[in-house]
Amino acid sequence: MNISIWDIFKYLFKWKFVIAISVVIAAVLAYMYVDNKQSYNSTVIIQLNDKSIQNGNAPDGTVYDYYEIVSPNVLTEVIEELSLKKTVDSLRERVTVTPIIPESEKEIQKSKEKDGEKHEFFPSTFSVTYKGKSSESTGDVRDILDSIIDNYIDFYNEKYSSKISINEIAYSDEMGDYDYIEMVDMLSDNISDTMTTLNSCASSHGKFRSSSTGHTFSDLINEYKYIDEFAIPDIYSSIYAGQITKNKPLLIDNYTHKAENFLVDKANYEEAASIAKSRMDSFSKANKNVPNAYNKETGNNDDDLEIIDGVYEWINPNNTETTYDQLITSYVDSSIAANNMQLKADHCAEVIRKFSGENIAPADEAAINSVAESITAVKTEMAELGKVTQQVIDDYNKYTFASHISVLTGVNYYATMSFYLYALIAVVIGALLSILAVLTIEISGEMKKHYNQ
Repeated sequence: MNISIWDIFKYLFKWKFVIAISVVIAAVLAYMYVDNKQSYNSTVIIQLNDKSIQNGNAPDGTVYDYYEIVSPNVLTEVIEELSLKKTVDSLRERVTVTPIIPESEKEIQKSKEKDGEKHEFFPSTFSVTYKGKSSESTGDVRDILDSIIDNYIDFYNEKYSSKISINEIAYSDEMGDYDYIEMVDMLSDNISDTMTTLNSCASSHGKFRSSSTGHTFSDLINEYKYIDEFAIPDIYSSIYAGQITKNKPLLIDNYTHKAENFLVDKANYEEAASIAKSRMDSFSKANKNVPNAYNKETGNNDDDLEIIDGVYEWINPNNTETTYDQLITSYVDSSIAANNMQLKADHCAEVIRKFSGENIAPADEAAINSVAESITAVKTEMAELGKVTQQVIDDYNKYTFASHISVLTGVNYYATMSFYLYALIAVVIGALLSILAVLTIEISGEMKKHYNQ
């Protein structure tokens, strides 16, 4: 019995629908298999912008460990935020943090290794990947990785960045138990503290403008300066001129006590300044005979080195500023604080002097009401200004926090199994098996006929 190639084509054409159905069934089975086993990974690339990272250090001077991206503090927040039924360990084992090393650095490393030299490179760009389970959708893997990055940014800023804030006081309509001049003192101190914060922000980012309010720091400073230079002095003048107080003996006692406390604080700050000045003098003297004050082995005077070591222990060793810079800063800050305490004590003394006269007529009702209304007006104005200021500060914090870590890509996801590859394999196998089955059936039939004849 002879079977030609044309016979084979004839058999295939005869069973063409069966073969086609077999191929479709194979493709469907491949889809069902991939759909059942399919899982998705999500990935994102972040960059840490602080210069210290490029030296292998965190902003606080400690060694930076990029695996803090998946630290328990971060992952615990992620689990709570997304209400995940996972443990920290189970979530952590599915996250991979990979440093991205530029090709140029790889070439340098190879070159240095050939010469027997050591080359250290500290990456600041990282790829973070979350490996999802088959039960997790594309939305799930995106949300989990997005939450990890967001919470790490919050963790990083909270750990290494200083958050700017302003002091708030109660701006209620009620005067409370405070005397009139005490209320004005509180308002004045609040303005002074707020302007100090705003001036610091303006010196760092003078061009910053809040997206929520449209205000710059200079705008806010001018608003507070107007109240401080016009409204507050006017109220002080009215209080002194009219001897306006709720209880004169109690007011004098309170300000006497405040003055004593301010003078005690002044003495403490003066002592701190004196200690800093003494350490500065010792450090300077010790350095005259030490070629390199930061190298213990180069000095010949053990007493000088002991002085320097003692100063190092007093100063934070992780700070990037020099020891002498820190000593000067401590001295200046303590001296300024001492001077401020003296000014506050002088103010208390002035209040006591103004209200201690014997032949002073009591204030009339109209003057008291006028002062109370003025204080209420300033409180109301500061309450509204305080809301705007807080919003600007919030926007500023978000702006500065975002500058520490850049998210270079969006959170992307990709499938771990290719449907097209599995479909192609299934179609080929299905087609081959169906063709083999068809040919087996036809050839068996022809052979049976042949033997029967």
